[in-house]
Amino acid sequence: MKYNYKIVVEIPREIRTRNSTDITVDTFTSFVYNRKNKESALRAFGSVENLRNLRKHGFKLSRSEFKKFRNHFLIERV
Repeated sequence: MKYNYKIVVEIPREIRTRNSTDITVDTFTSFVYNRKNKESALRAFGSVENLRNLRKHGFKLSRSEFKKFRNHFLIERV
């Protein structure tokens, strides 16, 4: 049986203003369809082709950074 998954990635970044610095969190939500389990959905999300496509939409995460932080992504079955 195959399921659909929603993967949410939150990336904090620092914005410097004239008087202070603020922390902002960029949230990217992606859907992966027809996968057997969460691990398979995460592999599909982290594929080179998918990350290249997401970079065109402003997602700033390389393949090595993805491997490093892959346990911190929120994955839920839809």
